[in-house]
Amino acid sequence: QPLLLEHIPALGPLPRILRTLSVSSNSSAATLGLLKILNPISGNNNCVESLSKLECIGPIANVIRHHPEHTTIGLETLEKIISSGTGTEELSQQSIQVELVPQLLKLLEESAHPHLTPSGRALIVSILKTLAGSRLNGNRVLALLDQSPCWASYRDQRHDLFLQASGSALPV
Repeated sequence: QPLLLEHIPALGPLPRILRTLSVSSNSSAATLGLLKILNPISGNNNCVESLSKLECIGPIANVIRHHPEHTTIGLETLEKIISSGTGTEELSQQSIQVELVPQLLKLLEESAHPHLTPSGRALIVSILKTLAGSRLNGNRVLALLDQSPCWASYRDQRHDLFLQASGSALPV
C-alpha cells in the first residue's frame, strides 16, 4: 500500500525491525518475515530517508552473514536502500563502518556460494558501484574495490540483465 508506506516512519516500527534483525540468534523464519516487511518499505523514499538516519546497513549485513539462505532478499533490500538516492552519504558512511564492501566482495569471490544467484551477483555489483559513487566515501570504496582481484572481472560488465523486470528478485 503506497499511501501507507508514507506513514510508516511516523508509526515507529523501523527501529524495532532493525534492532530485531541485528540479533543473529533469530530463527530463519522470523528473519525472513522481517525482511519481507523491510523489502517493500525500502522502496519508498520517505522510509529510506528515515532508515538512513538509523543504523540500517549493519542489521541487513548481519542477516546476510548469519542467514545465508536469505542472501538474495537481503541484497535486494540493501540495493533498494543504497540506490534510492535518499540519504546516500549517511548510508555510504554506515556501509564503511560495518565493512559492507569487503563482505560483498567476499561473496563475489565465493564462486560456489550456494545461495548467491546471478541476480544476487548483479545486486552486489549495483550496490558496490553506487557506494563507489559517493562523494564523501567513494574514494575509500574504490580503494577497497581496486584491492580485490575478483572486482576486475565484474567492474565493466552489465549485470542489470540478470535482474528481473519488476526489480524483485524474490516473490513476496
